[in-house]
Amino acid sequence: CSIVGADHIADQLRELERKLGRPTFFDGELVVGDSFEATQAHLRSRGRHGDGGTLHLFDTLDMDVWHGSAPSQPLTARRAQLDALAGELAGEAVRILPWRYFETAADIEADAADVIASGGEGIVIKDPRAVYTRRRNNAWLRIKGR
Repeated sequence: CSIVGADHIADQLRELERKLGRPTFFDGELVVGDSFEATQAHLRSRGRHGDGGTLHLFDTLDMDVWHGSAPSQPLTARRAQLDALAGELAGEAVRILPWRYFETAADIEADAADVIASGGEGIVIKDPRAVYTRRRNNAWLRIKGR
C-alpha cells in the first residue's frame, strides 16, 4: 500500500481483487476518525500510530480500463460489480458507499443538505449510463457545503 498507516485497507483490497480474479482499480475516499482534520493528521503521522481509517468505495473498474487500454462499462455495471463484493467485506477497513437514484432536483438538494448537516462534505451525483473517465466531465457533479 502506498499510504503509510493503511495496510489494513490494502490487505482488504488485495483480497477483493483476488476474488474478482483480475487487476482492479478501486475508487474511494479514506476517512479517519470523524473529520477531515483527523484524516489529515493520520496521514501526516506517516504510520506512527499504526493503521487507521476506513476506505469508502464508490466505484471500481478493471485496471486495463484505468490505464486506458480497454473501454469502460457504464456506472450501473461497475456498481453492480462493486455491490456484489459487499458480502466479502470483513471488519471496518473497507466499506461500500450506498447509492440510489434521485427523481428530482429537490430530492438531490435535500439529500445533500442532510449529508452536510450531519458533518459530511457533500455528495457526488453521477450519470448511471456514463462510462468512467480519468478527467473531469459533466457525468459527475459535486454538491458541497460552503
